[in-house]
Amino acid sequence: MIIARIVPSESAAYKTLSVFFEKFDGFMKWKPLSWFGFWTLFAAGMAAYSGHHDRFLFWDFSRWFIGIISLILITTLSILFLIKKELIRYGQEQIMSSTFMVHFLFSAGIFLIGWGGNLMIGVPHAVPYILAYMAIFIIYGIPIRQDEDTGEKTVISNDKRRKYSLGASVLLIVSTVIGFALDDPVISTASAVAFPFPFVSFLMKHGRHVQRARVFPILIMAMFVAMRQGWFLIPLFLLFYFLRYYHYFRYGIVFPTFSVDHKKG
Repeated sequence: MIIARIVPSESAAYKTLSVFFEKFDGFMKWKPLSWFGFWTLFAAGMAAYSGHHDRFLFWDFSRWFIGIISLILITTLSILFLIKKELIRYGQEQIMSSTFMVHFLFSAGIFLIGWGGNLMIGVPHAVPYILAYMAIFIIYGIPIRQDEDTGEKTVISNDKRRKYSLGASVLLIVSTVIGFALDDPVISTASAVAFPFPFVSFLMKHGRHVQRARVFPILIMAMFVAMRQGWFLIPLFLLFYFLRYYHYFRYGIVFPTFSVDHKKG
């Protein structure tokens, strides 16, 4: 990470910035890492609505103000009513609980808010996006642990790995087919590109494959959505790098990352 070279962990500047970022410990209780998921769903609703009216829409910035204000409102309401009450969580204990249904309804609601038009048309278009979201959610149900010394990740339950990875793979296939039938190139292509990650996790038991199946489909979905709603890259970029700097200056690790291991800066 470039900042680690500019401000090495043994420098005086690092200590000063570490004290500064400590002030954001309370902010981290709002689970900002989970915002990537529902931000992408909302922007996907906007992208799908625009694409429904203009099949060739690409790299549009015209609705950036509405998009940013809506993200702020949605995030605030989600924190107050869902995140603080721990109704929106990701982990193995959520798969067979009522929280599963909360995620399903939440994903549908966020997408349709972004759609912002005729719900009779919007609901069918929401289906492949909801399926893709639920596929990623299921992957987070695979229990893994990380060795503190080596950083190596190990799958705790191979039975859950196979079951959840296969389930996520099937959901992404169905999402691809429905997206194609709806003439939505964003979700049909994004789901098809994301499919190999949970499928490899199904075939191979190493924990790094589970990690990739968690991280890369989110990135893929966000990037394909941003192909239509270009403004969406800005909040994604800001949140991603804020979290990286926070974790580096607070704990000396590079996170979030597309690497399968948390490395020292």
